[in-house]
Amino acid sequence: MTLFSLKRCERCHGGISSNELVMRARDYVYHIHCFTCVTCNVPLSKEYTSDLDHMGYESPGPHSQRSKRMRTSFKHHQLRTMKSYFALNQNPDAKDLKQLAQKTGLSKRVLQVWFQNARAKWRRTVLRQEKSGESKDDHR
Repeated sequence: MTLFSLKRCERCHGGISSNELVMRARDYVYHIHCFTCVTCNVPLSKEYTSDLDHMGYESPGPHSQRSKRMRTSFKHHQLRTMKSYFALNQNPDAKDLKQLAQKTGLSKRVLQVWFQNARAKWRRTVLRQEKSGESKDDHR
């Protein structure tokens, strides 16, 4: 029996079901175990891709340059987990980041950056609220 599949893995050309975890690089979709270097078969990282030569693409120009990291898009459960933790603790330590990484499937570095950005957003919101509170007090 063959399962109906809309997507096919670029590496093995096997079907990818809708509930399967996948890796994406540009417009290509891969099974997680197929997302490896075409030269040395080393698994590629979730957040950083090697330079284009390493992925089997020709790089422009004589000097190979690192490709830009793909923007991380968070799933609903990942955001829920991070936001609920942020409400308890805005500055997770290494142990907490490791636990969050295991829970969400994200790297510690991605989580660090998310918490850093969330703290900055929180500070901006607080300052904006304080500023609007002051201007209301001035008009009394």
